[in-house]
Amino acid sequence: MTTEDQATDQPTLPSSGRHRAAKTSKPPNIPTPPKAVRQRRRRALVIPVVLVLAVACALGAFLVHRDTSRIKTLQQSRTDAVAAANHAVKDVLSYDYRKIAEDIATAKKDVTGQLLTEYTASAQKLLPEAPSVKAIVTATVSGQAVVRAQSDRVSMLMYVDQESIRQLKGEKSLSTRIDPLRIQLTMTKVHGRWLASELQPI
Repeated sequence: MTTEDQATDQPTLPSSGRHRAAKTSKPPNIPTPPKAVRQRRRRALVIPVVLVLAVACALGAFLVHRDTSRIKTLQQSRTDAVAAANHAVKDVLSYDYRKIAEDIATAKKDVTGQLLTEYTASAQKLLPEAPSVKAIVTATVSGQAVVRAQSDRVSMLMYVDQESIRQLKGEKSLSTRIDPLRIQLTMTKVHGRWLASELQPI
């Protein structure tokens, strides 16, 4: 056998084997960022979210507190105005001829604005009339309902029984009558006090 025949008889690697070796080669390693860098990135994403949530919570708490304070203020205004109205109505619609000047002065302390002007004009006529018939008038509030309420102004509907005792001319005995009244009263807060500013019969 010749040298060429020996060379020809040498086994050779199949080409498919070389392709498989190329396909199974490992991909190049991609470097990953250090742990500290990853933590900084996570913090950079979390912090804005936390801030937004904190602001939203603070705003919600503020709105709830504001609404609660407003409701409490209105409730207190209603309570104070109704109490003052009951007192004012009794003073304005009641009088006793035996102390008429004192009753008028007391009633003036409970009213303001247009009602003060109207009451003062009526009181001037009442001064000579009440003693002439020995008039004693007593007003009693039988009920009330708030129609509209603000922090410094409250309007309400009031039911009042006005009892009058008089000795009419030519009669020896006293006459008594009770007049049921329905009035619309407005109370206004002036320098920290609730005063009657409008009174209209309905």
